[in-house]
Amino acid sequence: MSIKPDFTGKVAIVTCSSSGVGAAIAIALARAGARVVISGRYALKVNAVANECHKVSPNKLKPIEVMVDMLRPEDLQRLIRQTIERHNRLDILVNCCNLKAMTRFTDNDFMDKYRQTLDLNLHSLVYLTHLCVPHLEQTRGTIVNISTIGAYATFTEYTPNCMAKSALNMFTECMASDLATKGIRVNSVNHGPIIDYQFTENGGRRRPKPRKRKHIEADAVSEAYGRQCPAGRAGTGMDVSNAVLYLASDNASFVTGVHHVIDGGHLAAGLTPIVKIVN
Repeated sequence: MSIKPDFTGKVAIVTCSSSGVGAAIAIALARAGARVVISGRYALKVNAVANECHKVSPNKLKPIEVMVDMLRPEDLQRLIRQTIERHNRLDILVNCCNLKAMTRFTDNDFMDKYRQTLDLNLHSLVYLTHLCVPHLEQTRGTIVNISTIGAYATFTEYTPNCMAKSALNMFTECMASDLATKGIRVNSVNHGPIIDYQFTENGGRRRPKPRKRKHIEADAVSEAYGRQCPAGRAGTGMDVSNAVLYLASDNASFVTGVHHVIDGGHLAAGLTPIVKIVN
């Protein structure tokens, strides 16, 4: 039996949703009827995702577009303020930031990248969650944290990211316990390598065309990964967004404090990580 989530009347904030997995999640929520708030640093990218959300929305709802630097507390405060001013409620918070700074522990830039990664991937979303709780309590809302299998597997070139994702898993469990009395459910989605050009190119900067070389290289990595992965392919933004829609829906009303792994069997097979090109 197919279960189609219906988020009509619900308001959802998706952070870092101007590209990548965040964009895929925002579009999926809009398709399911939610009023979506799109955030990111680059206006053109934010607007492009907002237009796609408007296009797929059953009632042609226009998303709120907010320019946000996740490292600026005042931007996070403005994100919440504009959401509440427009809709007077908040039902769903999707924390979706994933800076993948490549560095090894013995590199000279390790400490700088370590601080940058934890500030974006952990500290910013902890603060945003803190700001959202009073509003989520009013709607008995839900929080979905987007993590990765880096919380469980060793990626030696991405140690700061793995540390941040491990901490995010624990934050999820702590908040599930702490916020239960307020009627707020908290879960995470831990995804494996993602290949999806439309939604996983990040940064928002204009890039020279054509971009064929990157795509050809990514195709090669995806094909190699698919041959190893039990599922036979790399993941897509839709794989992650489907998990988010379930966890944020009433179908998961008895689910809180869990880490929903979406990795095509990567961890079960004990695969060597392929992360230089694959998100």
